[in-house]
Amino acid sequence: MAFRMKSGAGWVGPVGDGNLRVKWGGPWIVPSYVRVKVNSGSMSPPYGGSWVDSGYRGYPNPPSAPWVNSWSYGNCQVAWNYAAGGGAPISYYHVVMTDVNGNWIAEEYSTDNVSPNWGVGQDSRYQFYVRSVAVNGLATGFQGPLRVGIGHPSTPNYGYVQRTSEWNSELVGGARNADDPFWVGVPGGVLLNGMHISNYYTPMSSVVARGTNRDVNWVLYGNDYGSVVNNYGTLYSGGSLSHPLNNWGDGSPWGWIARGAGWSTTGNGTYMLWIEQLWLSGTYYYDNYEIVSWNPEQGNYYW
Repeated sequence: MAFRMKSGAGWVGPVGDGNLRVKWGGPWIVPSYVRVKVNSGSMSPPYGGSWVDSGYRGYPNPPSAPWVNSWSYGNCQVAWNYAAGGGAPISYYHVVMTDVNGNWIAEEYSTDNVSPNWGVGQDSRYQFYVRSVAVNGLATGFQGPLRVGIGHPSTPNYGYVQRTSEWNSELVGGARNADDPFWVGVPGGVLLNGMHISNYYTPMSSVVARGTNRDVNWVLYGNDYGSVVNNYGTLYSGGSLSHPLNNWGDGSPWGWIARGAGWSTTGNGTYMLWIEQLWLSGTYYYDNYEIVSWNPEQGNYYW
C-alpha cells in the first residue's frame, strides 16, 4: 500500500522509502518501517481497528567498521560485523578498496561479512570501506576507512665476492721419447703451490739424469726452464718429488721433458723416460655472484 500523510487539509505522498522523519521526545529519526491504524471507528478510547504495515521502509542498519581478516605482502582481505537487526532488510554489503587518495580500485557486493582476497602491491597504502544496502535500494553511509599499509619482505643485495677452492690438474703418466713432454695446462686464476712427480725412472739405467747424453728439464709457462738436476741433483730411477711453486697460471702447460741424444726417438721403451704420475696443485681464485647483504623487512601496518 502507498503511504500518505495528512498535511493541513490535504493528503501528501506517497512518501518514498527513507524520506520520513519522526520525533518522539528527542531528535528527529528515520524510522525503519511504519504501521498505521485502520478502521478504528472512534476518535476516543478505545479506538478499535487494527495496525497494518504501510509498506514504507527506511534505511538498513550499518555494519561495523571493517578490520583486517588476513594480509600478506601480496593480498589483503577485510571483514566486518553484520549489521544489527531492526533496520530495513539487507540485500548485500557493499565493500570498496581505494588507494591512498581515495580513488576506487576494487569493489564487491557480498552477502556475507568477508571481502575477496584482493591483490595489493608492496610498499603501498590502501583504504577500505563497507556499507549496508537494503532490499529497497537504500544504503547506509560507508563505514571506515580502514587504512592499511603493505610493507615488503627482506630482500637480498647481490655482488661479486672473491672465493677460493682447491685445484688439482689432471694426472699424466706413461713413457715419453726425447723432446716429448709430460705436461698439463694451468688456467688463469690458479695460484700454483706445487708440481708433483711420482716414480720417475728409465729401464736403461739407475740414473735418470744426468746420464750419458740425457737430461730432464722443467717446462714452466710452456717454455724450457733448464735441468731439474740444477734444483735437485742427480735423479735416480724410482724417485719422486714435489717441487714448491708460487706462480699464477695463464693457460700455458707445465711439466717435465726429456732432453738429449741418449733418449729414444722411436718409442723404444728401454730408452724412454717413464713417470707413473705427474700433476700440479694450487688454489683457484674466482669471483662468485652472491648475496652480500639484506634489505630489512617492513611489516604491514595501519596508518
